[in-house]
Amino acid sequence: MHFESAKGLRAWALELVFMRGRSARNVSSSALKGSPLSEYEFRTQMFPPGNDLDLHKDDIWKILELADKDFVPPLSEREPITLGEMKRARGAWSLPIEHLDFTLAMHVIIVWHNNSVVGYLSFKPDFRHETIEEYESCVLIDTVAVTPAWRRRGAARALYKTLFDSELFQSYEDAVLHTWSTNTSHGQLIESIGFEEIDRNVDERAPGIDTVIYHRKTTPNPFEAE
Repeated sequence: MHFESAKGLRAWALELVFMRGRSARNVSSSALKGSPLSEYEFRTQMFPPGNDLDLHKDDIWKILELADKDFVPPLSEREPITLGEMKRARGAWSLPIEHLDFTLAMHVIIVWHNNSVVGYLSFKPDFRHETIEEYESCVLIDTVAVTPAWRRRGAARALYKTLFDSELFQSYEDAVLHTWSTNTSHGQLIESIGFEEIDRNVDERAPGIDTVIYHRKTTPNPFEAE
């Protein structure tokens, strides 16, 4: 599972999540509708920017390395990387370096299976949507990345559950996200929890690949019955 939304294709993936005090929760995929592997349990935790999130820098970087090319276009192809930044990145000429910097400056939900980090989700509250004025002040769900081995096993759904359960998310009325038209697994997941397509930018990602904008109200919580 991999998807992102951004303020147009030129925007970086701004990552924001909120945590009031440190909190961690266990989410059993057996309680998650549509999860094909019910024996897995996931632990999720929300981090604000700062020292606690910095401790997970290497884990987030590994996820970005594995998921980078699965985004359309790849994250690494969206950012101008200077020669100095390339050198600091151990000679990595085509990796999502700048995206990692934005991640660490924002807030992030991380998901673990046992002691291994398998994915993360980011969102930005109080987002001013430049193309859809009706949802001017909303929550932008920006980036969700899960390692290939853990896709379609409930990890992304566990991240969404933590998001919907958060106080900050529930304090806004609207949530918006962008994805691309060929990312069918993303579309199936978000539609299963109530997101609806509200706009589409044809061929914006590539010939035959559209940017699709989804919206839903932050309430009711689709996970309350689980």
